[in-house]
Amino acid sequence: MVTFIHALITSRLTRMLPMSFFLMPVGSTLAEEDAGEAGSSTGTGIEEIVVSATFRDTKLMDTPISISALDETALQNKGYVNIRDLYLSLPSVSYKSNASTYNNISIRGLTSPQSGGSTIGVYVDNIPVTESRTGGRQSSGLGFDLARVEALKGPQGTLYGEGSLGGLIRYISNDANPNEFDLVVNGTLESNHESDDLSSRTSLVINIPLIQDVLGVRLGGFFHDTAGFLDTDAPRNQKDVNSSESSGGRIKINWLATSWLQVEASYNYSDHQAEGPSLAHHPFGTDLLTDPNFPNSSGDSEEQSNLTFEFELPGVNVTSSFSHFTRETFLFEQTAPRFANPSQHLFNCVAADQGRLEPPIFNPFAAFGVGDVTFCAFFVPVAFSPYPIDAVATSYGATTLLNQEISRDVLEIRALSSDLDSAWRWTAGIFAKEGTEINGKDTPDSVGLEAGLRPEFEDLRDDVVAFWHSIGFFGVATLFELDEVAVYGELTYRLTDQIDLTGGLRVSRTTKRTGAREDLKTTEVEDELVSPKLSISWRPNDGTLVYGTVTQGFRPGFFNTGVVSQIGRVQTALDSGAPYTGLVPFAVQPAGDRNGDGVVDGEDAQLFLDAYQPLVTQEGDEVLAYEIGLKTRLFDDRVTLVGALFYSDWKNTYLDLQEPELAAGGFGQFNYTRSAGNAHNTGLELDTVFRVSDNLTLSLGGDYLRDAELDTVPANTWNAVTNTPVLPGNRLPNAPKYKVIASLAYDMALPRGMNGTVLIDYYRIPFSFNGVTNEVETPGYYMLNGRFTVNTADGDWRFSVFGKNLTNEVIEYESNESGIGYGHPRTIGVEFTWNKPQ
Repeated sequence: MVTFIHALITSRLTRMLPMSFFLMPVGSTLAEEDAGEAGSSTGTGIEEIVVSATFRDTKLMDTPISISALDETALQNKGYVNIRDLYLSLPSVSYKSNASTYNNISIRGLTSPQSGGSTIGVYVDNIPVTESRTGGRQSSGLGFDLARVEALKGPQGTLYGEGSLGGLIRYISNDANPNEFDLVVNGTLESNHESDDLSSRTSLVINIPLIQDVLGVRLGGFFHDTAGFLDTDAPRNQKDVNSSESSGGRIKINWLATSWLQVEASYNYSDHQAEGPSLAHHPFGTDLLTDPNFPNSSGDSEEQSNLTFEFELPGVNVTSSFSHFTRETFLFEQTAPRFANPSQHLFNCVAADQGRLEPPIFNPFAAFGVGDVTFCAFFVPVAFSPYPIDAVATSYGATTLLNQEISRDVLEIRALSSDLDSAWRWTAGIFAKEGTEINGKDTPDSVGLEAGLRPEFEDLRDDVVAFWHSIGFFGVATLFELDEVAVYGELTYRLTDQIDLTGGLRVSRTTKRTGAREDLKTTEVEDELVSPKLSISWRPNDGTLVYGTVTQGFRPGFFNTGVVSQIGRVQTALDSGAPYTGLVPFAVQPAGDRNGDGVVDGEDAQLFLDAYQPLVTQEGDEVLAYEIGLKTRLFDDRVTLVGALFYSDWKNTYLDLQEPELAAGGFGQFNYTRSAGNAHNTGLELDTVFRVSDNLTLSLGGDYLRDAELDTVPANTWNAVTNTPVLPGNRLPNAPKYKVIASLAYDMALPRGMNGTVLIDYYRIPFSFNGVTNEVETPGYYMLNGRFTVNTADGDWRFSVFGKNLTNEVIEYESNESGIGYGHPRTIGVEFTWNKPQ
């Protein structure tokens, strides 16, 4: 296996990757020398992280799953704040973001081509917080007081209730200690190259033992004030407009009630407020970054609560976890130019009706009895607008407001055998989830379009809101519901002292519903899914593990809300008995001339209904994943090597299709989604750590994603925005060809018993495609970070000087029609941590 991996690196990777790839890092085993109680060490060997991915504490190197893990020390040394910092150190984890409340995460290139929910699961302790409907708004995580972060690669539905198609990310917080009082204060002050302001971060954690050996509580909170670096020109003339503030806290209670019962209760809260746009249209350092007229803002708040009981019974351990999760998000930002049509004309039409602008010179719909100036202008294409556009702020796009409310209750019961000397080991679980999501609100403030008016037109706001409500297009909340029940488990048999066989199975039923209001659940889709797993592991010696796994993952089926909307409009037109005149506004008669007789009539409407009623619901997709892995310790534990080869066959992935008759007939675009595409990926992961000397540690690793592409695509598969076809062979979005991670840590003795560490991190991310049409590339980038840390002899004080993006590289997390999501320019800062002496 080692020979094969070496041959693959030298023959293919060195041709495909830059010269620095031979310094590939290992994000998964970046175990610094003082890894703490979680690690283990032999002599001058490498300290090893202990993980709980299988719900038994096992050494990472002895766990037959591809896992990347960062312990508390590694998280501190890398200055982890949120998922944007975290993903860099995790091989095969990709990230993109086009707004301040968006976090799109994928593993091993399994990014949904166009539609559908998340391909990964996310847990905070025992709380599933996955953004499951679209997958583009994953939680940023509470970036403080974490014991560990684990990223599990490949489907994990036989171990976790929150099923995952591509992998799983776990945030694991520190438990309360019932025996020691602890107080930790942390502060950071930093400056970025493009800002006139300073950023600051503070956090406070208090651990209070209430009853010795029995009961403890851990309290913590944080506040982040992040300076912006984007500027706008007149008339706003504002600098650093993309500033933000984040705050939050956690309370965790651990109670050792009896020798066989432990109880844990926790509550997490976080709030993020962005005071300006997260997208720009030109590189920073200029004043032409965003629309100067539009007051962007966004907010994202989460509450997570959990109550867990752990029973240690004879031969079996049982965990019962109940969690509640809520999230409220609003996004008020400039959007793509494709949304400018209704907003521009709405503002202009209302202004014209108020006598603020000249009325239209030409009304193309007057012959069809559509004489109202506001209604008429709504359907006029932008290119033929009869109104001037200077009444609205649409220099780079339209304005929009997204309101989203998520509420979810989850019960998960898991049992596992506790006799580790037995030839049989097993894990079994029951998972039940009920969740709702509401997009939009039934109140006038849910209409964001009116806020794009220039200051001199602000008094038109009430008229704009009234018009939106009068035609029923906006101001009505859409409800989504998801129920899931699953049973899952794994059974392992120790065939010999060296070989284990594992079989797993998951059986689940999911139900999704949607409607315009809570009393109108118009659409329902139900899925019953069975996902198996088979794995074999071999330990030829104490320091080596070889394993092979075949497992299946899935996503639940979905409903086509666009199809539901179009069917409703066509049915309404058909039932009304209105005359069909051929050329009428699209919203009144969207069926088109389907029979080709040159007339749009009731027969065409019925043909439309017959064709698209079966597409209201679609079945889910699935991945069959194959993996061969190697974990070994060499040279008296001074070198660790972790490698994995993987291949995934993705069936029935979601694709957006376009109705060709409507598009060709001038009735606009009608797009819908089908689970009809097939894709695959092939790749390699490598993680290595070299203990070069007692003072010097080199970590090298990364991934190489050889293939991540569509294999089969139905006819008329289009990008709804650019009107471009999607073709077989196109690469999946957000799937860069490789990732390079390298770290160099040097420990040194300092006067008065202090010790210091110099840490240098290097990351390289190549370009990726923003969409499945492969038209727009998000450029690649590299990042060089450095940190010098001093620890006092008693460990009470820790002081660091650090720099991120030292070369001031232009970093783009996503490039699309709406703009560019930029990362921070060069940032220099200082950090201190104080642990109250015992």
